[in-house]
Amino acid sequence: VTYYQDNDGDGFGNPAMSQSTCNGAPNGYVSNNTDCEDTNNALNPNTVWYLDADGDGYYTGASVTQCVSPGAGYRYIGLLDGGDCNDGNEDINPAATEICDGMDNNCDGSIDEGVQTTYYADTDTDGFGDPQNTTMACSLPTGYVANDDDCDDENEDITPNTVWYLDADGDGYYTGASVTQCVSPGAGYRYIGLLGGGDCNDGNSALNPNTIWYLDADGDNYYTGSGITQCVSPGAGYRYIGLLGGGDCNDGNSALNPNTIWYLDADGDNYYTGSGITQCVSPGAGYRYTGLLGGGDCNDGNAAINPAATEICDGIDNDCDGLTDVADPDLMSSPLEMSCPAAQTLNLSSTCSAILPDYRSLANISGGCGTVTVTQMPAPGTSVSQAGPMTVTIMAIDESGSNQSCTFTVNKLDVTPPSVVCFNSSVSFNGQANIALDAGALSDVADGCGIQSISLSPSTISATQVGQNVPVTVTVTDINGNTAFCNSQVTVLGLPEGWSQTPDGVGCAGGNSIAYNTSTGVWTATSTNCYYASPFTSDETAFAQRSLCGDGSITALITNINGNGWAGVVMRESNAPGAKQAQLMTNMSQFHRREFRSVTNEQAFSQQFPSQNRYWLRIVRTGNQFTMYVSPNDMSWFPIGAQNIVMGNCIQMGLVATNYTANSTVTATFANVSFTGSNVAVSSTTQGVARASSLEAPHSFEVYPNPTGGELNVDLTQYIGRSARIEVYSLEGKLVQFNEIDEVQTTVEQMNLSDHHSGMYLVKVKSAGLPDATRRVVKQ
Repeated sequence: VTYYQDNDGDGFGNPAMSQSTCNGAPNGYVSNNTDCEDTNNALNPNTVWYLDADGDGYYTGASVTQCVSPGAGYRYIGLLDGGDCNDGNEDINPAATEICDGMDNNCDGSIDEGVQTTYYADTDTDGFGDPQNTTMACSLPTGYVANDDDCDDENEDITPNTVWYLDADGDGYYTGASVTQCVSPGAGYRYIGLLGGGDCNDGNSALNPNTIWYLDADGDNYYTGSGITQCVSPGAGYRYIGLLGGGDCNDGNSALNPNTIWYLDADGDNYYTGSGITQCVSPGAGYRYTGLLGGGDCNDGNAAINPAATEICDGIDNDCDGLTDVADPDLMSSPLEMSCPAAQTLNLSSTCSAILPDYRSLANISGGCGTVTVTQMPAPGTSVSQAGPMTVTIMAIDESGSNQSCTFTVNKLDVTPPSVVCFNSSVSFNGQANIALDAGALSDVADGCGIQSISLSPSTISATQVGQNVPVTVTVTDINGNTAFCNSQVTVLGLPEGWSQTPDGVGCAGGNSIAYNTSTGVWTATSTNCYYASPFTSDETAFAQRSLCGDGSITALITNINGNGWAGVVMRESNAPGAKQAQLMTNMSQFHRREFRSVTNEQAFSQQFPSQNRYWLRIVRTGNQFTMYVSPNDMSWFPIGAQNIVMGNCIQMGLVATNYTANSTVTATFANVSFTGSNVAVSSTTQGVARASSLEAPHSFEVYPNPTGGELNVDLTQYIGRSARIEVYSLEGKLVQFNEIDEVQTTVEQMNLSDHHSGMYLVKVKSAGLPDATRRVVKQ
C-alpha cells in the first residue's frame, strides 16, 4: 500500500512524497495525497476562504472551501476576521473608530453611538433648556439649547434669573428681601406679576395697602361713618371689614347694633317665649334684648310661670322644665338610691346549666318620685351554662326618669360529678403479654360541662391473669375537676402467658382450635380436616405453640381423643408445614407415632410403635439432639427415640392434634402440661402452665383504685401459694395497718383505708425469700 507524507500533521498527505509498505502507514504518513501545502496545516482541502474586497482584514460575504486560494482578495481565518458591514470601504470595519457622520463606522449595528451631543428642548423660548426633554444630534437642532437649567419649560417667567418674594399672609403683597433662582424657595413665594410690594404686615392677609379702616367707638364691631384706605391703623377704635360691620344705630352702646335680637316679654317676668327680631333699634313696647331678660318662658301670659319659678303639684309645668308634678325631680323628697348585693354563687345542674333567679330583692333601693321600676340583665329565668363568673346588672328608674344601676358577679360552680355506669367485659389472650383495656368498652360516661379524662385502674391486663375476674375501677374527671367512680369485672380468657394459636395451626386451613381451662389446667385441641400422609413432606395439625430458645422440654398427659386421630407434643423450627421437627403422638389405643424431619420440606420419617398405655409424652432438646420419652405415670420414663436435627436457637414447641382421614374432626384433651426452658436466651427453668411467669421473675403487685376513697384492692397474682404480709405506712414511716396471709389463694386481697386521714400512704408486701415490694397510694 502507498502512503503519503503528512509533514504539517493536518491529516492530509503530500502527493510528491510517498512510501509503499505492507506493514501499515509509517509514522508521519497518511493514506491520502490531497494536501496542496504540506508545510502549513492551515491549508488543506477543508480550508475555508473568505473575500476581503477592500483589504481591511475583515470579510462580509460567503465562503469557498478548498485547498488553494480561489483568487485575489481571498484569505482564511487567522489572516482576517468577519463582521465587515461594508466590504467596499476599508474605513468601515469592526476595528474602525465611530465618528459623527451618519454611518455605522465600527459595524456594531448602531450609527453615531457615543459621539453625538445631548441638546435640551426650549419650549418657552427663554433660552434655558428642559433637562427632561432631550435629543441627541451631531449639531444643535432648532428649538433646542445646549444647557439644561430650566425648571419650568412651559413658563418663560420662570428661569434661573427669576426673582422670588415672600408673601407670607397670601394677600398679594410682599415686604422683605428676594431670592433669585429657578424654582420657588417655598410656600408663599411669588414673583413680580403675581404680587406687589408695600405690605405693612406680612403675617396678616387683611393688612395691605388696600385695607379700609372704620371707627367703632363703642366696640360692638359695627361702624357708622366712612372708612380710610391705608395699610396701617389710623388710630384707636379703628378696625377693618372682617373685624366689624356697618349699620350701627348707636355707636355709644355696644349692645345695640344690627345683630341685636329683641324678644317680647308680655307678662313682664323677665323671660320670653317666642323667637326674636334681629335689628338695631327696639321693635316696640315690651321688647328687650338678652342681658335684660332670659329665655325658656313656657307661658308668657302668666308671670308666675317661668324657669325661675318653684314646681308645685298643680298639674302645671311651673318651672318650664318640661316635667309636671311627680315626673319633675324638683318634687322628690329624696333622690333615687341603690346599693348592690355582694357576689352570689349559683350551682350548675347535671346538664351544666342553671336558671338565673331574680336578684332584684337583693338590691337595696330607696327614694325616688312615684313608682320605681326595677329591671335585671340577664333577665330572671335565663338559662346559663359552663362554670365561671358572669356579670348581672340591676337598674331602677322612677316616674321622673331618674335611674340608678349596679353590677355584681355571679359565680357559676359545677359541683355535680360526672355520670358513669360500668359494664362487665372480657379480654382473650393469644400470645400477648399484656392487653390494654378500653374505657369505652367498660363504661358509659356523661357530663353536661364536658369530660376531661377517663382513667382505668388497672389499665392493662396481664397474661398471668388468664382465668381470673379482675375488678377494674373507672375514674372519670370532668373539665371542672369533679370525679366519679364505678367498678367493672373483666373476665380474662384465652391461653396462658407465652402460648398462642393461629387459625391454620400448621398447614391446616381454618382447622385449628385450642382452648384452655384455667380451673382444671386441661387443654383441648380440635383438629378439623387436618390430615397428612406419606411421604410426610407437608404437615397439617392443630397446634398450641410457645417459643423455646436453647435447651428445654415439653411434657403432657393425653387424656382423651374423640374421633379418629392422633394427639401429642412437638418441637419444630417454625409452624410452616415443611419445617424441621421432632413430633411424638398417640392415638390413645394401640399405637404411638414418632416423626423426625431433618431437612426443611423433605420427608418426615414416621414410625408407629406399641403404646402400652404410656400416655405421658415428653420431648427433650439438648443442643441439636431431640430425645423422646413416654411414661405410664410421670415417674418412670422410657426413651423411645432420638434424632440430631440442626435447628435455630429459638424454635416452637407445644401440643398437636391431627386426623386419620381427610374430612373429619378430632378433639383431644391434655392434662399436666409443663415445660422447661425459656422463650428468651436466658437460663432455663421448669414451669407449669398454671403458673404463667418464671419462678425467677421479679415479684410485684398492683393497687387500685388509686386515688381511693377508702376501699383498696391489692393484686397478689405473683404471690399465689406463698405466705405474704401486707403493711400500710404513713409518709412519716408509722405502721398504721397490716394483714397476715398464711398462703395466698386468691389474686386480689381487699383492704379498707376509710379510717385514715386523706394523704399519701405506702403499701408494702413481704414474702419469705423474696425482696419487699412497695407501692404508693393516695387516700382522698
